Amino acid sequence: LHNVPLFKNMSQYKLEALSSAVEIKAFKKGEKIITEGEEGNQFFIIKSGNIDFYVKNDYIRTFETNECFGERALLLREPRSATAIAKTDVECFVLTKVKFLPFLEDNLKNYLIQRIYLQDNSIQLKDLNYIKTLGRGAFGEVSLVENKKNKQLYAIKGIQKIQIDYERLHENIEIERKIMQILDHQFIIKLVKTLKSDTHIFFLTEYIKGQELSEIMKTI
Repeated sequence: LHNVPLFKNMSQYKLEALSSAVEIKAFKKGEKIITEGEEGNQFFIIKSGNIDFYVKNDYIRTFETNECFGERALLLREPRSATAIAKTDVECFVLTKVKFLPFLEDNLKNYLIQRIYLQDNSIQLKDLNYIKTLGRGAFGEVSLVENKKNKQLYAIKGIQKIQIDYERLHENIEIERKIMQILDHQFIIKLVKTLKSDTHIFFLTEYIKGQELSEIMKTI
């Protein structure tokens, strides 16, 4: 558990207590671990192996060793938002809700809630309030928006459909979408979902306050 990023700031005493609370479950390749829409009362940490995640039968991403999932059902009392299927033979540390919640200090709970917001596939354009423009590039404009329901901030990049048609960017847009769906790293902004209107294609992403990478590179 020392190697799990989620617990990197947890004290040795709490880690030892956590280790006594978990149980290890094994899943065969191809076995379904959780199912979209069902109620859940378990939190999973991958001990070994890879797990593929699907939403409405569409592949989303693959989780690997030391990654975790299942917090939505525990913290928000919502149904599972995705289906998890073992890509290889898998072993997981498993915590029930009753055993997991006592270990949730404020910083850990806030981190998990932030993760949930970044996995919210139910957001629609009508749910977002425009705040300001963050930047403009060759292929679109990036704005800061706020979810009306929970005040969560996101960045959203809009690209005009007429530009996509004129510059024949359809394949580029699709490749960008697929790459961002797969990426899940603390140093790379996370894609929440793609959206569209009559005139634009949108990439809704995590919002990280700061300068653009290109601007920082100019100062180095």
